[in-house]
Amino acid sequence: MAQAVAGVDVQAEAVANMLLGQTLVRPSWAGLGEAGYAALVALMAMVLAAWRGLPAAAATTVFGMAGAGATAAMAFSGESLLLDATYPVAALALVFAGQMVVLYQRMETERRRVRDAFQRYLSPVLVERLAARPDRLVLGGETRRLSVLFCDIRGFSRRAGELDPQVLTEFVNRVMTPLSDEVLESGGTVDKFMGDGLMAFWNAPLDDPDHAARAAGAALAMAGRLAGINRDLEAVLPPAMLPVAVGIGIDTGDCCVGNFGSVRRFDYSALGDTVNLAARFEGLSRIYGVAIVIGEATRAAIPGMATIELDETVVRGTVRPVRVHALLGGRELAATEEFRRLAAAHAELRQALEAGDRDAAGAALAACRALDDGTLVQFHAVIEGRLAAGGPLRGIGI
Repeated sequence: MAQAVAGVDVQAEAVANMLLGQTLVRPSWAGLGEAGYAALVALMAMVLAAWRGLPAAAATTVFGMAGAGATAAMAFSGESLLLDATYPVAALALVFAGQMVVLYQRMETERRRVRDAFQRYLSPVLVERLAARPDRLVLGGETRRLSVLFCDIRGFSRRAGELDPQVLTEFVNRVMTPLSDEVLESGGTVDKFMGDGLMAFWNAPLDDPDHAARAAGAALAMAGRLAGINRDLEAVLPPAMLPVAVGIGIDTGDCCVGNFGSVRRFDYSALGDTVNLAARFEGLSRIYGVAIVIGEATRAAIPGMATIELDETVVRGTVRPVRVHALLGGRELAATEEFRRLAAAHAELRQALEAGDRDAAGAALAACRALDDGTLVQFHAVIEGRLAAGGPLRGIGI
């Protein structure tokens, strides 16, 4: 701790300095040097703020302030030069405060932009997570592995031709609202509504390593909402148009995801073979009479869920056959003895069909029908038709 110096000693020191000619001198260049130093450090801080963020700018500003004070102290004690560190320190503090304001406004603008762009597609929780970390968002287009879902109202065209436009609108909204809610609650992105259907995907814009399981869970939840939806539709549709059913297709694979459209108007969407296959699988759900049809990649990503292999078929837009499966339930159903017996019987049916053994296929089909609770009636009828027709036993293109 510094000791107090008597006033007479200070006066004596001042007189000695004057007699010896040792007086403090403020150089003519001092003002320009102080301003230049402050400007140089401020410029470095601004560059680092744009490049490395606010912490780098703060460190540069603190070192700049310390450098101004150290330089003034050394000039005073060593060369008897009077340099004022107050002005550079004050200037740097003001510049840094301005940078904080600008960066905060920029962050808020970016967060508003993200919220405005994604509040139509994502749940509010995911929108806030994305707004908090907008650096995790790539809008220009990127390749990501997605799970893509298509959902469509069955028999919509027939109903649409008989309903008043206002009633038709209310009908679609009452169906799509709870279905899209299940997508959002599972962390999915609602890509678009297409009249009587919707498209959604998982694992973009935020990473979701369990995207296939979430897509499958959302599809099962959507199917589970149909009973309540039909009760709600009793106030809108005539009894002859009830019940309403939906078909769902899911596939998993690499897609190009980002902003697509024109300069004036664009949507955050996904493109690729996976999207095409998911749409075709939704169409297959009508042929096979099951609620949810999934691809091989999706089935491989959700081990433990209740799935039954349906067919190997060629869908439009592809050249090689793809295996498709029916998603019947979650892990709880898959663990039951009834489902295990059904799955084993269907495995034998598929083996017989692939081997071209019609007698074995007929026996296996009978065993499958005996174990079915009514879920696979239409699919079994499709297989029976192939056995009776005498043609190919594998699926045909769609």
